[in-house]
Amino acid sequence: MTAMAVEDRRPLVLMADDDEVARVLIEHALTDANFRVVQAQDGREAVDAFPRERPDIVLLDVNMPVMDGYEACRVLRGLRGGERVPVLMVSAYEGNHSINLAYEAGATDFLTKSSNWTVVAYRVRYLLRAARALAEGKIPNSRASGRAARMSGTRREAGDRPANDEDIRRLDGYDSLTGLRDRLRFHEQLSSAIAGCARTRQPLALMFFDLDRFKRINDAYGHAVGDQLLAAAAKRVAACLRGSERLGRGSPEGATAGEAQQTTQEWNRLGRSGGDKFCLFLANIGEPGHAGTVARRVLAELARPICIGRHEIALGASLGIAMYPADGEDSETLMRNAEAATYRVKQEGGNDYRFFAGTAATSPPFSSPC
Repeated sequence: MTAMAVEDRRPLVLMADDDEVARVLIEHALTDANFRVVQAQDGREAVDAFPRERPDIVLLDVNMPVMDGYEACRVLRGLRGGERVPVLMVSAYEGNHSINLAYEAGATDFLTKSSNWTVVAYRVRYLLRAARALAEGKIPNSRASGRAARMSGTRREAGDRPANDEDIRRLDGYDSLTGLRDRLRFHEQLSSAIAGCARTRQPLALMFFDLDRFKRINDAYGHAVGDQLLAAAAKRVAACLRGSERLGRGSPEGATAGEAQQTTQEWNRLGRSGGDKFCLFLANIGEPGHAGTVARRVLAELARPICIGRHEIALGASLGIAMYPADGEDSETLMRNAEAATYRVKQEGGNDYRFFAGTAATSPPFSSPC
């Protein structure tokens, strides 16, 4: 058997996304997982390519010009062979409205975009297995309308990773580089914390920060060093928060390690929003001044040089703070306002923090480490 014949047997993915960077990243993840990929820049191109390419699975971004993912999915379902092909819808929006619209359009499954594109390859592989099982009668098709059934719980071969549902949930909810919660999982945790603070009538502080001039570091040292730096920065901030749990809860100075760990798990939450951007929240913080103390500690911790191989790199960060309920009563509003405060810090030179709007002035100089 020739090498070309082996390659032709690889499953073909038709991918439509108007974001060229996203297309390149997804194609890289899929080709690494032994898939062939045909790209389309919008839904119309995907619809036109479908009869010609006869893909095994279709991957559609939701928001695209000319024809969005919802409409493209509906049109594909009316084409010959389109009623059976799995369609995976991908969106940056994780709300129930987007998910419901995707399934109403005929999508087989829905996935929220994240920085961990490997998840896309896993989901594609599982949907293809489910499609084969459905075609062989191993999965009953309960829809009499002829639309493709939504497939879940498919079998995985023994040598595959992730090996079980817990692994795929972990990959799907956490950033593979830093181990932190991704944006979707962070929003879930934040929403839960907001609900808890609403019950106790206690404030919550949301911090959004990104590293100053990180692109220059990537350009100067390479992306491999940049990735290690991001992972090290995440550990620094997490360690800093572990030393800050007494601030918002009034714990005594002599609290045991077990008590401190439990308190940290209750109210310290840290996530990676993407790229060099991170976010954290402090529930039941007591007062905005406590959030300022934590912000100064985070900045001081990041300012200490980090050793990556032969390089010693010091980081700066721009950090914005939004308070619940004063600056917003839901996760999206708080995140938007915290980001706005962050970008104001950046405009003023960076390496500092600021509360949203006029709730507080720029922070005083910081010097105390965590």
